Amino acid sequence: FTFAAAAGCGHLGLGGHPNRIPGDDAAGWTDEVILSEPFNATEFLVVHCKTGNKIRPDFGFADRLLGLPRRAGGRYYVVYAPGLWLDDCSKSFSEHCSKWHDVFTSRDDVLYVMMERGEARLCDNTHGMLPGLGLFPIDFKADPSEDIREPSPPGSSRRGRTSGRPLLLFFAGKNHCGWHYSSMARPWLFRSYDAADGSDRKDTLITETGTQEAYLGGLSSARFALVPRGDGRWNYRLHDVLRSGAVPVFMADGYEPPFAPLVRWETCSVSLPEMDALDIRKMRGKLLGYTPGEVDAMASRARIVYEECFETPRNRSDCLVRSLRILARGGAARQRQEQPPAEFARRMRVPLCPSPRKRYADDEGLVLYENNTFETWRELY
Repeated sequence: FTFAAAAGCGHLGLGGHPNRIPGDDAAGWTDEVILSEPFNATEFLVVHCKTGNKIRPDFGFADRLLGLPRRAGGRYYVVYAPGLWLDDCSKSFSEHCSKWHDVFTSRDDVLYVMMERGEARLCDNTHGMLPGLGLFPIDFKADPSEDIREPSPPGSSRRGRTSGRPLLLFFAGKNHCGWHYSSMARPWLFRSYDAADGSDRKDTLITETGTQEAYLGGLSSARFALVPRGDGRWNYRLHDVLRSGAVPVFMADGYEPPFAPLVRWETCSVSLPEMDALDIRKMRGKLLGYTPGEVDAMASRARIVYEECFETPRNRSDCLVRSLRILARGGAARQRQEQPPAEFARRMRVPLCPSPRKRYADDEGLVLYENNTFETWRELY
């Protein structure tokens, strides 16, 4: 298969890839280039969506997408569109919202590459995915001195099987709500841990951000490590967890981890609903249900995923291309059937974002809960 990448996609690390057609490095995104024979023959064409931000959105990009000639025969435009936030559409940027609504309802030849497929709608956890895939930032650079997979001195908890580590569960990070108050996972987690008795805290450590040494030491001592929702559903923590040898525990409703068409995340991670943050004992019970053999098997697979798709920028770029090829060869049709763009676009009109005092949840945007206090949610849970 072959693909092309228009100018402006250098940070995706696609330069020198053996399946990329030569001579496209400096090619701008014009009709002449898009319609040229070498470009038009490729399975997918990567372009960079300069979406701007919520203060100064780039209206022109949606217009350009609407004007593109249609690609047929299972060939796609791949739009790299991080930061495409549409949760404020119904308020400040109705024009911006309307144009993207038209794109989502009129194009079936576009795949979106974002930090996660639901990034554009943080307040919609059930129908908020666009066709395409999430990725981990290609140009992310980890400090090699912090490689906590390296062997440690005898007696260190970093050696041996993951199932033999002293901590069941670890998390260290900031205590805050999600953007637009779209998630209360972290405040619930800290409140629940603070209220837990000694039996539920003996092998579990939930703490706010401390020193880097304490953070890395906690990860390397834990069998499971939380990757809870923060500002958005994705965060850099996943890289640290995979590198540490712990099993990642996702707690972000509506989240699809990176390179999902390629990686079978269900074999190397655990996913818990955000509501589980309300009850540390129940969360521990679910994790204690895994046998030592199951824990070690998941950790071993997670390490393979790290080495193949996360360890270096080249690995991440290669897994991006491999995932796109899977989608171009039929996976996108299945995605589109499960999460049609038209459904995504329809819900753009709904004011799903909660305020600090109200939480909007259903299709009509009605007020379901009048406050977001821990006690109210705990009672409902």
